[in-house]
Amino acid sequence: MKYNFLTPYFAILIIGVGLGIFRYSKLSEATRTILYMTIITLLTELLAHWLGLNRIPNLVVYNSFMVIQTVLLGIAFVQETSYRPIIVMASLTVLLVIVFWFLSQDKFNSNGLVSVLTFMVTISLIYFYLLIRHDTIVPLRNFPFFWFSTGFLTFGVLNVLGFGLIYIFKIENQFLNELFTNIRIYSNYFLYLLFILAFALPQNSLKNT
Repeated sequence: MKYNFLTPYFAILIIGVGLGIFRYSKLSEATRTILYMTIITLLTELLAHWLGLNRIPNLVVYNSFMVIQTVLLGIAFVQETSYRPIIVMASLTVLLVIVFWFLSQDKFNSNGLVSVLTFMVTISLIYFYLLIRHDTIVPLRNFPFFWFSTGFLTFGVLNVLGFGLIYIFKIENQFLNELFTNIRIYSNYFLYLLFILAFALPQNSLKNT
């Protein structure tokens, strides 16, 4: 029987959303923004799955999500770090996603996704740099955005390689396709499991320690 990767994926997302809502009053402003993004992720995936089951094109759903995800990530990381250049990076990424969306209306917007993944990697590295420079006695592992950034960095690096190789260079190899499909699936699990951990932590921030 073929492995149904969606069942654990939806379970992880639902647990994360449930925990985030349960701890909402204790979450920092930036973590709440990540929670909003997680809720939108769950709704987007459910809608796209339903459309797929009914043989209705769902590309517009994923393209729209790329824009929303980039905006919310930019807001969250600015709220956490007060590093304003992230706003410019987010704006440029949204512009690229929209341009690539227009250029590839009848197929998956792989170039737009690579742009979003590159943005994820960049803001995660910026956060780590600012966190390391931050004068605090709180262990780094006790910052929720340490875990958010670890997840985004890992997810971004692994998948930008996959989408870059497969889509941009048009590599047609069954083994590589299966390999990067598995990387995408399990890196998604890893990313949102870290969200659960981050939602459960005390809300230490660069602004309050």
